[in-house]
Amino acid sequence: TTRKVTVSSDGGNVWTEMHVKSPLEVGDRVIVASMNNGQAYVVLDRAITL
Repeated sequence: TTRKVTVSSDGGNVWTEMHVKSPLEVGDRVIVASMNNGQAYVVLDRAITL
């Protein structure tokens, strides 16, 4: 799947395309880290139960 994303840096925002090999699906569980006092979140990985 190819998705358009915005990449932010000190020089401003840039639109680019990113190829995602295995996108998340509805119902997937993920591992998340919060940043900026809970104002932003980063998905670190998909959580798998064995």
